[in-house]
Amino acid sequence: MEIPDDEEAKIRWQKQTNAWLKADGKCQKLIVTSVDDGPLQYLINCETVFEMWEKLLSIYEQKSEANIRLLRQKFFSYSKELTDNLSSHISKLVNLGRKLSLTGEPVTDNIVMTKILMTLPN
Repeated sequence: MEIPDDEEAKIRWQKQTNAWLKADGKCQKLIVTSVDDGPLQYLINCETVFEMWEKLLSIYEQKSEANIRLLRQKFFSYSKELTDNLSSHISKLVNLGRKLSLTGEPVTDNIVMTKILMTLPN
């Protein structure tokens, strides 16, 4: 007995849908187990991974004014932590400068270098 083309398409569609739903469930579990309690409260009502992603993007939007101000404050008030060695200290400052640049805030290499020199121990 040969299955008509419409039936074959329905069966293929159902298999693909089941695979997507299974993958969606795994991805939801991965996200839920990877975030802290704070963001988790926003994800509780999301039904799909796409909804979770959209919610997280809206919360942690890279170019939001609040995020830019926070990064700027972190960069300019940063000082070397006692537990950091020199290379980790420099890496943290370079990373902060890069994050600021990604938000559209111009942070030149000279600014980063000046900040590094200003925060080095005697």
